[in-house]
Amino acid sequence: MERKKLKTIQLKTWQSVLLALLMILGITYAALFLQPGTAAELHAALMKNKICILLNGLPVAAVFCLLYTPIGNVFWTGGVTWLMFLLMSYGNYLKIVYRQDALVFADLVQISEALTAVSDFDIRLSATVLFIIAFAALCFAIAGVVFKDKKRSIRSRLLLLVCIIVLSAVADRLLYNANQYSARDIYYNKIEKTDDANHALTSGEVGFIYYFCYSHNRYGFQRPENYSEELVTQSAKAYGGGTELADAESSHVIMVMLEAFSDISNGEMFCFDADEDPM
Repeated sequence: MERKKLKTIQLKTWQSVLLALLMILGITYAALFLQPGTAAELHAALMKNKICILLNGLPVAAVFCLLYTPIGNVFWTGGVTWLMFLLMSYGNYLKIVYRQDALVFADLVQISEALTAVSDFDIRLSATVLFIIAFAALCFAIAGVVFKDKKRSIRSRLLLLVCIIVLSAVADRLLYNANQYSARDIYYNKIEKTDDANHALTSGEVGFIYYFCYSHNRYGFQRPENYSEELVTQSAKAYGGGTELADAESSHVIMVMLEAFSDISNGEMFCFDADEDPM
């Protein structure tokens, strides 16, 4: 019995480009809508700061084009891009709900610490949201089997890759870099925000994708100038290396710095009388 070959549809260049633009726009809005608050509130915030639509869409476009270079299929590229941004957006949603803080680039760099923190919460994932994300990705995958893009030469793919990398580097310096004058004063500081110190609120007002990209060097850790292990070792030795015992007349002061409120009287290792309870 002769097997029928699946009929595929060849997309023209302009059709692939149009589909890519629609996917980028759709993924951007889907990632922004998957946040605390109503769609009306998000739409009002974007209309107040229209530049945020562009600033949120450019990273999606950059990732889409980077992925298209090796994949070569507009629908499969859209599916992978969809998964990346929607899962990150849902992660941002969960972090805001459970910790009242936005997802930032440093969270990905310190993934082990983030997973440890997550284990302390009874997180309830939405089966509906996960189903929609997975179902849409499946639709992208099936569409990629039916619709085929025109085969691009290796030269044209490499040219696209180089252009995207160069443009992304320029955009990172000029639009998404908290340490650069143009990115900070021309764009970020001119966007209306209720409270810049409130990361969760600001992320919703300017858009999760833009805030995530802008945070990549805003909340990171930088090596101090002239830092070296030898210098630290010498400084420690100058103060006795911490091995000398304090005499009876020395002050005994313990300083504890926490990132959030903590009731130490709940610890099993502490036992306080009612009159001595630090709380």
